[in-house]
Amino acid sequence: MAMHRRLLLTGAVACLASPARASSFAAYGPTHTFVAYRSGQKIGTHALAFAGDDQHRTVTTSIEFAVRVFGIVAYRYRHLCKEM
Repeated sequence: MAMHRRLLLTGAVACLASPARASSFAAYGPTHTFVAYRSGQKIGTHALAFAGDDQHRTVTTSIEFAVRVFGIVAYRYRHLCKEM
């Protein structure tokens, strides 16, 4: 499962880096949201938001994970990035 997610994210980054592929994101909509699971339990989300046109694209990435052990947050990860 983690390998599929890495492959998907690698593909998304490769497409963003290629000017010829920039317009192809219009077919998928302005946002992508993934739910992250650990041992069958939801631990958070990973969201991508696309804005702009083919010449000036902005991608906002938001990641929020929280792993709980006996109801207490044992690990928390937050990431917010805006790429232009």
